[in-house]
Amino acid sequence: MIETSGARVVEDKSSKPPARTLRDRALCVHASGSNPASATSKSTLSRTRLTNKDREIIGVLAIARYLSNQQLQRLFYSGRTARTMSKRLRSLAGEGPRKFIGPYLRRLSYRTLEGRYFDLWALTAAGYASAQAILETPLKIPRADVGAAFREHMVTLNELLVALLAPTPGTYARAKETRFRWMTSDLVRLPWKQYLQKSGRELERVVFPDAVLELPQSRRRLFLECEMGTHSIVATADQKAGSTLSKVENYSGFIRGFADSVKGETFYARKYPDGWTPEVLFLVRTTARVQSVNEAIARWRAARLGTPLAVRALTFDQARDELLSHVRGATSAPHASGDIGTSAQLGLFPKELAALREFYNATVLASKAARARARARREPIPEYPPRTEEVQALIERLQAAARRPLDCVPRNSP
Repeated sequence: MIETSGARVVEDKSSKPPARTLRDRALCVHASGSNPASATSKSTLSRTRLTNKDREIIGVLAIARYLSNQQLQRLFYSGRTARTMSKRLRSLAGEGPRKFIGPYLRRLSYRTLEGRYFDLWALTAAGYASAQAILETPLKIPRADVGAAFREHMVTLNELLVALLAPTPGTYARAKETRFRWMTSDLVRLPWKQYLQKSGRELERVVFPDAVLELPQSRRRLFLECEMGTHSIVATADQKAGSTLSKVENYSGFIRGFADSVKGETFYARKYPDGWTPEVLFLVRTTARVQSVNEAIARWRAARLGTPLAVRALTFDQARDELLSHVRGATSAPHASGDIGTSAQLGLFPKELAALREFYNATVLASKAARARARARREPIPEYPPRTEEVQALIERLQAAARRPLDCVPRNSP
C-alpha cells in the first residue's frame, strides 16, 4: 500500500538526484528554482503542471489499470484530435519537449487477434501515488503487467467500464464515482473449499473474476467474466478450468457452498458479510454466443439440486444498456435505517416481504422434492418454475434494501 501522506506530487523541476523509492518518487519536486536565468519560462512550466483533466486521467487509469488510445479519447478528448491527446499523454509519460521529469504514465502496446498493434496506457508508481490522493483511498500497485496475450482481453473488458464512465457532451470523465464501484482482477480473490465425496478430501479453490462491479443503490455485486470466444463452453475433459461451465461450477461453490454448515454461512457471506446480492455475468461478443452460453447454463442448472445460481450471459452492448439505465438512475444510496418507511417506499411492509420469501422457499422446496423423486424413478426431471432465479434475486434485493432481517426466514433457506 502507499501511505496517504506520501501521495502528493508537485510538478516542478528539481536539482535533487533521482528518487529511488516509491515514497521518494511520490514526493519528488520538479521546481524551476530561483535562478532568474532559468531556461524554463513560466509559460512552459504552466504547461508541465498537472491539470484537472490530467488528474482525472490518472484516477481513471488507477481504476481500469489499462486503457487504449481510443478509450481515453472517448473519456477525455471527445471532439479533440488524436494528435492533441497523444502529445499530452506522451508528456505525462515523460516523453517529448514538455515532458514530466517524474512520469505518471507508461506506454505499452497490445496486439489484436487480427494482428494489429495499438497503444495501451498504464500508471507508473508515481502515478499510483498521485491517484491515491485523487481517489482518496488506499491503492494496491500491481506487481507486474499482464502478458501481451491478455492485454486485448483487458481492453475489451474495460469497454464496459468506459461506457459506465462516459461523460456528457462537452465534459470529460470523473474518476470518483458514487453510483458504482469497479475492482479489477488483481484486487479480488474469492477462496472456497470443494469436498470430494468419493475420496473424502477437501480441495482449496480460488475464483479470480475478471472484474467486480458493485451497485450500491440496489446492493448488487456482479462478478464479471469477459469471454473472448477462445475457450469452450462445456469442458471436453475433467478439470478444464477455462471452459465457461467450469467457471460457473466454481462460482456456484463460492456463492452457494457452505463455509460453516451449522451456522448456514456460505463462502460468499464470509467474504462479503454486507448481504448484497451476488450475480455472475458473462460478457460475450456475439448474440449467437450469448444464446449458446445461456442454453448451456440452463442445462447445467436443470441437472443440479440446490438454490439456483444467478448467472447469465449478455453481449457487451446488452450489458451496457442494462447497467447504464441503472447507473444513470442511481441518484442516491439507500437509507441506512431499516424502518417501515423504507419498506413502504418499495411497496412492501416487512410482513409482506416475509410472506413473499416464505412462498418462494416453499415453491422451490416442492420443486426440489419432485425433481428428486423423478431422478430416483429415472423419470424425466421437471424444470424449476419459470424465472425462479430472477424472483430469488428480486426478493434478495428487496430484503437488502429494507435493511431488516426477516426472523421467520431460516438462514439456510433457498
